[in-house]
This record gives sequence, C-alpha cells and structure tokens, in this order.
Amino acid sequence: MPLNQLRRERSGKVIVVNYGHILDTPVPARYAKYKSKPRQAVCVTEVRALKFVKYEPFDIRIALPDH
Repeated sequence: MPLNQLRRERSGKVIVVNYGHILDTPVPARYAKYKSKPRQAVCVTEVRALKFVKYEPFDIRIALPDH
C-alpha cells in the first residue's frame, strides 16, 4: 500500500514521501485498514490496495535537446 506523506520541516521546506508496503503473501480482503503513528503532522493523500505489483525494466527515453 503506497502512502504519500507531506510534512513541513522547521526550515519551512515541504517534504512529500511515497511509502510502499508489499505483503509477503496475498491476503483476500474486501476492505483495507491502515494505522499511522507520526511524530509530526501527516497528510495521507492516497491509499491503494493492489492485486499484484510487477517490476519490469523500461526506458523513459529522456534526453537533452540538441543545442
């Protein structure tokens, strides 16, 4: 379940973090419940429960312009 965390540091910077938690074995369920014990304020923007996660190599094809 990816968790996006947004927090503000004392310096004023805002930090956004994407967390993922993959279970060792699939669990059949109708609902997903999560718990969080943050030390600072946390804004969870999205919680996803996926049937599977597949990792494949890919080419983003990002290149600098020809100048």
